[in-house]
Amino acid sequence: MSATYPKLFQPGQIGTMRLKNRIIFNPCETLFATVEGEVTQRLIDYYVRRAEGGASLLVVHSAQACTRLDPYDPFAHSLRVDDNAYIPMLCELTEAVHRAGAKIAILVSAGSGAYAMGFPYGRGQEGLEQWQNVGVTDKMSLVAQRPVRQLTVEEIRSIIELFGLSARRVMMAGFDAFYIHVVNYLIAQFISPIYNTRTDEYGGDFERRLRFLLELVAACRKNVGPRYPLVVRISADECFPGGRGVEETVQIVKRLE
Repeated sequence: MSATYPKLFQPGQIGTMRLKNRIIFNPCETLFATVEGEVTQRLIDYYVRRAEGGASLLVVHSAQACTRLDPYDPFAHSLRVDDNAYIPMLCELTEAVHRAGAKIAILVSAGSGAYAMGFPYGRGQEGLEQWQNVGVTDKMSLVAQRPVRQLTVEEIRSIIELFGLSARRVMMAGFDAFYIHVVNYLIAQFISPIYNTRTDEYGGDFERRLRFLLELVAACRKNVGPRYPLVVRISADECFPGGRGVEETVQIVKRLE
């Protein structure tokens, strides 16, 4: 393999983060966290094994940054980074992976939006009220098929602030990079011409659809400083008629760069 891919085992770099090779373990849902988004020993052991396998960077599966504004857990066992109480247990994870010889990042979501299908973080209320997704508009996902309430501008600004704070917690917990989750869920819906038909400053034309993502990146940068690696994980194509395609994604990536 080294002859076919001569650079695969050579050192690499993402911003200020130096990597021992070019092998990255991408996010993979384990469902090993607790239902309250806490780190478990089983989760730590899982990532330590991957580090021992030789990958230079492990990207931990989706963590939630704003559960008070988007209360649905997409997988029922997602990690949480929306409170300082989670920092000590996250430190246990990052320190174990570092001892095993790898760098570690975490994929963080601003919310599930219209695609939310999991359990609400506000448990114990089943039968007492009708839980409702929140999203860029009230357009319902054909996958989740659940009612959606459109986020207000004030709520959007709160999500941006909370997301920036989550980036600071991730850095404090010892992660080597912060990945922004722009596949399918809330952020992706903001930049999608299918979902985002808002008529205010956060929707409509290309520039306004992109505003939410750009402001999230700016909030993260404000909280982690100029050198900490920020990575945006984005799909190239929404793969359905009228959705975001490769040409528009290229424009988005250039703006992020």
